[in-house]
Amino acid sequence: MKKNLHIILISLFSLTVISCSRSSSSSTTTTTYSLEGTLTYDYVPATSSYGALDYNNITTKPIRGAKIKLIDSLTGSTLATVASSSSGTYSFSGISSSSVKLVIYAQMVTPTVIIEDNTNSDAVYAGITAAINLETDNSFDVNIPSGWSGSAASGSYSSPRMAAPFAILDDIYTSVAKFLSARPSISFPELKVNWSIDNIASSGDKSEGNIGTSHWDGSELYILGKADSDTDEYDTHVIVHEWGHYFETSLSRSDSIGGSHSGGDVLDPRVAFGEGWGTALSAMMLYPNVTYFDTYGTRQQSGFANNLESGSNSSNPGWFSEASVYLILFDLFDSDSDTNDTVSLGIGPLYDVMVGEQKTTSSFTTLFSFISALKTANSSSATAIDTVVNARGITTIADAWGTGESQNGGLSTNLPVYNTLTVGNSLNVTLVGGYSSSTRNKLSNNRYFKFTGNGSTVAVTAQTSGGSGDDRDVALLVYKDGVLLGSSDTLYVGTETVSISTVSGTIYTTWVIDYNPTSENYTVTMGVN
Repeated sequence: MKKNLHIILISLFSLTVISCSRSSSSSTTTTTYSLEGTLTYDYVPATSSYGALDYNNITTKPIRGAKIKLIDSLTGSTLATVASSSSGTYSFSGISSSSVKLVIYAQMVTPTVIIEDNTNSDAVYAGITAAINLETDNSFDVNIPSGWSGSAASGSYSSPRMAAPFAILDDIYTSVAKFLSARPSISFPELKVNWSIDNIASSGDKSEGNIGTSHWDGSELYILGKADSDTDEYDTHVIVHEWGHYFETSLSRSDSIGGSHSGGDVLDPRVAFGEGWGTALSAMMLYPNVTYFDTYGTRQQSGFANNLESGSNSSNPGWFSEASVYLILFDLFDSDSDTNDTVSLGIGPLYDVMVGEQKTTSSFTTLFSFISALKTANSSSATAIDTVVNARGITTIADAWGTGESQNGGLSTNLPVYNTLTVGNSLNVTLVGGYSSSTRNKLSNNRYFKFTGNGSTVAVTAQTSGGSGDDRDVALLVYKDGVLLGSSDTLYVGTETVSISTVSGTIYTTWVIDYNPTSENYTVTMGVN
């Protein structure tokens, strides 16, 4: 039967009330006791069109892999700690106290994943039951409610949204389990996920909920939670997409510069790959649910969706398109064949590349470096991989540098992908200006170069000329295997210089940022001397 639980406030907890059902059994005749049961949370699915949350069909899901603590109800002392099973069950035995409570944490035990409240001193979300009398009860089931009351059309959150942190945790559990099923030896670093009912899509103090959007900040995840504005806890693909950024940064390598983006943008290819990887991964981890969706608005009744299996090319398909990237990556993973997709690699080979060559590549991390390594590691599928890539408007990938790529995204100066420099020589390249906060991560304002070291100390230079005015500003950054060696951004008109010691035969990459706000052609002369 359903029972109202004791309300208690402990500084550790953000959630302190849960409802549960329990079943009675004959009292134990020994001086020790046992307790078992099943833990579930309310899950709010999306509608069949994926355009809204469906509060009319709330269901329950098991709480898997979570930290469960048994405490003495009188003293509060910890008696035992376990992790719930893959089906949400738990069990304790040899209990010396006859009156206990369960503390259910929104925290995975292995690997460590903690859902915390960034607006409440990073308190860990957890629920605590009322006292359980083990002399009469040794089976105790718990369901953590969503807090929603009423229909999707007119209801609201009328009580604490206690299921939300457990929904986020469960999506991450699903992702971890799928990777481990393919590669059991993976060691995932600890992850903290920040969610709050006050997390809103505005920029400012994160401790007050102003997180901008759901995102990975390089060390932790932040998830939107403001009801009637934008909540993401039940937007499963959004959660896994953001977890994908954690994966890329923590286990692989991400050279993405972040920023605003959409499927039709001509993006810096580092951004295109990172965002495409996250979206593709959401469909891989949640397969066969391959529809990426995001709900928002009043009562969470607005939203958009994109089916990755039937999705078409964006308005600007190519190596700079996040849509092209996620369609390619998902096609390489899935087992559903179509006209241009006869390859089905599964997650294992994709993981191998991400933690292998993609992590150590001398180039920047783009679709070129990933596909080049994937073809090398899966040579028998190379032709089929090429077909998938070609279908998304990209020339057959020959190497990590995009050599021979012919798709320029509508701007001839976007090619070649990498200009090649040589020690002792210079090269003139045309830049186009037009820089703004919204274009900082677009392809037109970011140019790549590479050169091979000769064992000496060299000065890499970028000198601007031509155009009009004094805004012909560039920044110069030099890397080795993704590690920044030096940068220069000191002058508006003039020369930027970075001096480095080189290793003979080693390839170095250079990134030039076009900061000129005026849309005009001008010249940057690149040199290595």
